[in-house]
Amino acid sequence: MTRFSTIRTLALSLTVFGLGGLLGVIEPSSALASDDLLASDDLLESEEIVEPKDPVAKAAYDVLVTHCARCHQDGLLEKRTKPASNFGNILLLHEIATDTRYVLPGNPDASELIKRVADPIRADMPYDVKNAELTGETTNYPSPTADELIALRDWVSSLKKTVTAECDAVERMDNADMVKIISDDLGSLPDHRVKTTRYITLTHLKNACVPEKKMEVYRQATIKLLNGLSLNSEVLKLHTVDEAGTIIRFDLNDLKWDKSDWEKVLKLYPYAVKPDVSLFAHVQTESGTALPYVRGDWLAFAASRPPLYHDLLKLPKTFDELQKQLGLNIASNLKSFLAQRAGFQNSGVSQNNRLIERHTISNGVFWTSYDFAGNKDKQNLFKNPLGPKGEDGFEADGGETVFSLPNGFHAYYLNTADGKRIDKGPTEIVLDESRKDAAVTNGISCMGCHDQGIRYHKDEVREHVLEARTHSKSTREAVKALYPEADEMKRLLDKDQADWAKAMKRAGIDPLLKLNDVEMINALSDHYERQHLTLAHAAAEYGLDEETFVNALDKAGGEAFSLKRRLEQGLVPRDHFEEMYSKMISKVSDDEMIGDDEIDRTDVAADEEAASPTAEVRQNSGAFHLTLFSDKSTYKIKDAPEVTVKSEVACYLTLINVDTKGTATVLFPNKFQQENFIDANKSLKIPGPKAGFEFKLHDKGTEVIVAKCTEDKDAKVGVEHEYSKNAFTTLGNYRAF
Repeated sequence: MTRFSTIRTLALSLTVFGLGGLLGVIEPSSALASDDLLASDDLLESEEIVEPKDPVAKAAYDVLVTHCARCHQDGLLEKRTKPASNFGNILLLHEIATDTRYVLPGNPDASELIKRVADPIRADMPYDVKNAELTGETTNYPSPTADELIALRDWVSSLKKTVTAECDAVERMDNADMVKIISDDLGSLPDHRVKTTRYITLTHLKNACVPEKKMEVYRQATIKLLNGLSLNSEVLKLHTVDEAGTIIRFDLNDLKWDKSDWEKVLKLYPYAVKPDVSLFAHVQTESGTALPYVRGDWLAFAASRPPLYHDLLKLPKTFDELQKQLGLNIASNLKSFLAQRAGFQNSGVSQNNRLIERHTISNGVFWTSYDFAGNKDKQNLFKNPLGPKGEDGFEADGGETVFSLPNGFHAYYLNTADGKRIDKGPTEIVLDESRKDAAVTNGISCMGCHDQGIRYHKDEVREHVLEARTHSKSTREAVKALYPEADEMKRLLDKDQADWAKAMKRAGIDPLLKLNDVEMINALSDHYERQHLTLAHAAAEYGLDEETFVNALDKAGGEAFSLKRRLEQGLVPRDHFEEMYSKMISKVSDDEMIGDDEIDRTDVAADEEAASPTAEVRQNSGAFHLTLFSDKSTYKIKDAPEVTVKSEVACYLTLINVDTKGTATVLFPNKFQQENFIDANKSLKIPGPKAGFEFKLHDKGTEVIVAKCTEDKDAKVGVEHEYSKNAFTTLGNYRAF
């Protein structure tokens, strides 16, 4: 993959008190790279928008109304039917102020919201203004002014470090508690059900103070996901086994899975931990598996995408094999005019004209599309409405399919023009703007798009062909037979949508339930994939309370101590945390990872990468992580702090200090260390033992350190050095800079 030149920016706040004072540090450990603002999922439904009374917040609110609400506020959208990038609550400042995917309280330089509108290289928002040439659309919207950008910065700077929920009243469940509940539940089951019973846990989310309104969505999302992976004709209903409703029970037979299907899940599971509880061995023996439970947020991410999505539904590798599996013969149906079609120019998914086609199967309905890379010649449906191929027949470049499962839920399939199954659609043909790589990914993208079942599109081909009369009579008659009138096609679409909604309701799932206008499985998957972990969240994922977790990291030292420092000073992105999880488990607890002797992980590498959020981050052009943290969490006047910087790609580093008066000085590079190229995955300490200079704190208050790193040596970050005049480059007032 070609990596485009990019820049990453982080900021670290150092609060200096008098002698003996304590320090509160905010440090975002990394900027999660993406081409779109990351998703927010804090709302079940549209919430009333209230203008803030605080003048600083009101100034920021006004900026967001002017420049952002048209794409990112549910209820105020312009030229779109859903919020861009699954982010639809931009004006609910109380929500985004505590959502670390957008805002890091008190730290504007490391806040995604600020970087996307103000970073000198990365800023690409407002999208319709900054990308007018790319989209080909003219816009009369203005760009944010310097004063407006300062207003946003001032608001983020004014925010105190907060948490997303009040956690004091939450009764936490540790790993021992969870194992006991599962053991007791297995003991209550009929003997013939024990070996095939499995559990999906949301316990760590409750422990991390996820609000109950979101927990309910996540429960229903879990059941919707399982039903969407089922080959059984009966729906699976929600059944929890603990009082808090965080452990969901199901039987492999309920989905027509066998034990090998569960082993496929475990093969990719990065959190397969053996708790240091004697009862766990009993649970393993009774259930007949190394681990009878997995986390629901991870499952929503991994099983909604290939390879697990294909494997669990046993989807064949070719479109012809899929037809045979479902007892369908598309060619025969077309010849007999037993299919119904609708063709149109704009679908919201494909960039060119598109054809959808309906067939009936024993389970219900089979909708497939024909997608095109262009609109000319044989790719023009209005000139070639028949086929595929043949006289007056089009030639498609690929297709997407939605079909009924035996229980009435939907499954999805993507294929090339020659019928080969693919994981993702080519972005030159179809797009999913909610995904970080903009690619339509089989499973998760389809679930998000078809959140209400089959989508309605009005045919434009029938009327055009019959009125233009440029085709032969036989072609016109075939179009009449294959392209129903609008009322008839709508009747069929309504029926298919109603059948899907009935299946949802039979499973006890509300078909209309979303989270901030985001489909529920996508919301649960996003919570996993795109979450930046706080110290409290990280502790919960190890099944520990925060104090125990911090003490264990502190005692372990080395890499564990670095993780402690990063979490104390800010956040760790999901893909970094997932990579470190297995390394840390034995350092923070007496638990251990389940070994390869119990879970077969043979040939897992390729599938494991595909089922990791790391892969999707890497696929986004130019994505890389930059880590920044300081050596201590308390400082006194005249202390000399040392910061650690690490990039996962080689890049050119600029380190800026902003003092308590707001004056900015470039710490690195400088006259003594003019070479600022840093190697990939190698920690650099600044100043370092041979730096030739010291960095001391002289004033009470907060100082900020900003790190910028770009792969392009010539990329402008707004800094010009003249070492013959000054050892350190001064930038003046940082807000103005």
